[in-house]
Order: sequence, then C-alpha cells, then structure tokens
Amino acid sequence: MMLSEEQVDRIRALASYGLTKGKGRREPGQMCAEAVVACALGLPHTDYVPCVAEPDARFVIRLNSTEWSSNKARGEGMLPLMLEHVGTAGTDRGPWVRALVDGTIRRIVPLALRAAANAHPDPLHQHRLEEAARACAVTGSRDAARSAERCAYDASDSAYNLAGVDSVAFRAANAAANAARVSADAASQNRSDRAAANEAAEAAEFASECVGDEALRDGVAVAIDAYRASSIVAEDRRAQYLAELRAEIRGLDAEVCEARVSIPLASPRTRT
Repeated sequence: MMLSEEQVDRIRALASYGLTKGKGRREPGQMCAEAVVACALGLPHTDYVPCVAEPDARFVIRLNSTEWSSNKARGEGMLPLMLEHVGTAGTDRGPWVRALVDGTIRRIVPLALRAAANAHPDPLHQHRLEEAARACAVTGSRDAARSAERCAYDASDSAYNLAGVDSVAFRAANAAANAARVSADAASQNRSDRAAANEAAEAAEFASECVGDEALRDGVAVAIDAYRASSIVAEDRRAQYLAELRAEIRGLDAEVCEARVSIPLASPRTRT
C-alpha cells in the first residue's frame, strides 16, 4: 500500500502538533503515532493499523511509548517512521528485522557504551567500554553485544563501588548493559520477528537513559535504514527468481526444440 499525497500531508500535519505516549484521543496533539496513521487513513481511533505488519507496529508502539523530552520532540522524531512502515502487512518481515537488529547493535549499543565510558571514573573501564563499542560497531554480532553486556555490567559494579547508586557513572553503565543485553537477545536465532523488533526499540529506550532523544532519533534512523536494506534484499531475491525462471524457460524451450528435431518424419501413405 502506498500513501496518497493527501494522507502524507495529513500525517505530517497531525504529527506537528506532537504525539502522546499512549493511544490518547482523536484530537491534534492528543494521539500516538499509530493513532495518527489510523486517522489519516480514515480508520476508527485505534493504535492497530491493519496495513502495518505486527513487528513494525511493535517497534513503532514501543519507541513511541518511550520517554521523549516532549510530545513535540516525539512527533518530530517519529514522523519518518510513521510514513515508512505503512503497507508492510502481508510481507516477509525477516529481512527488515534482521537489518534492524544489526543496525541496533552497530549504532545504538555503541552510543550507550561510549556515554558510559565518558561518565566512568576508572580509565580501565573507560577503555574496556570503548573497545566493546568498537566491536559492536564493526561486527554487529550477537557475540559482540553479549560481550558488551558483560563489560558494561562490570563497569556498573565498579561505578557503584566508586561513586554510588545515584551516580551518573552507575546509571549510564547499567543502561548500556541493558541496551546490549536486549540487543543480544534480539539477535538470538529463536527470537520471533515481533519479539526482536520490540527488543530493538527497547535497546533505544535504554540508550536514551544515557543520551536522551539522540538515542531515540537514532533508533528511528536505524529502522529507516533497515527498510532500505530489506528493500534491496527483496529486489535481489526477485531478480534472482526471475533469472532462474528465465533459465528454466530457456531450458524447457531447448528440450522442446530437441524433441521436435528427434521426432521421425511420418512415411507418406501409399494408395492401394
């Protein structure tokens, strides 16, 4: 499904009033992201939009429900995602979710780890957190995220002992550890698309405890990049399918031609 120009303009206009944390009520500035989309599509007031796939909806709802600095910031930050995720229902969400999780480990987790490193009083833990951030950014792997989780929890224990539970260092390291943890969980092979998408949004939420709206805007950017990447994958798969189909047709044509050549000519009938 493609949004019409009128629908796009309506979503933009409604988002400019700001978005609420929950479904809210049908008034400008009093709706969540999905309720605005439903309104623009002429649907009843709801946060369930039938043309949006469940993993995509889960990501949007979770990110919308996070503590942004203001409803206005939430509207501005969520707008690109609101326009992009419409029409995903009925499509294979695997490629998008995998790209989303990969981008979360490469971009969101390092953001939190570096913030924790900057806040930590111990140079050794600063170095370890920076190294963990680099590993996540380079590999985007579950192993790197799991290793970063352990590193950040060690840093949070150290910060607790050095500065106390109310210290910025402790809170930042703990948030970074949680962001790495849920990202590693999302990258697990047995995770459903819905659960993995929700955990990717949760990682951005934890990272926002370190850097505020920057992490949430980056979460939106990661999702948009994942749409681009999954679209390329889909096009590549389509091109491969068409190439295989053409090769199969050419093979069938060759077989037909060969069969025709091998058919013996019938002998002319003789009159009696």
